Amino acid sequence: METVSLQPRKHPRHKLANTFVVNKQGVCRVFDLSQGGVSFGCTSEVKIPDIWTVDIRDDTGLHLPDISMKTVWTAKNEDMNTASIYQIVVGAQFDKNLSPEEQYALDQLFVVA
Repeated sequence: METVSLQPRKHPRHKLANTFVVNKQGVCRVFDLSQGGVSFGCTSEVKIPDIWTVDIRDDTGLHLPDISMKTVWTAKNEDMNTASIYQIVVGAQFDKNLSPEEQYALDQLFVVA
């Protein structure tokens, strides 16, 4: 049996409720967010580019606009008999260092988590 060594995460994940990734492809629900990136699910199958720009918003009005993201992985829900309402799930990382204003907005999203 092969042993797999798991590396610790570089940034802790924050589970968020009522937070969304918004762009021209649609609106998707954020599962978790970290200093390095985001994972989210979409209820319809959307084409996810390698590099793209999104807004991250929550239901309290916090807004992280025009963030450049790099897609790390995508997964389709191949088994439509599962309970998941998400047809596609995505993991993405920030494509560049955040500005001080962007970092402040991100930190505010963590506070309400």
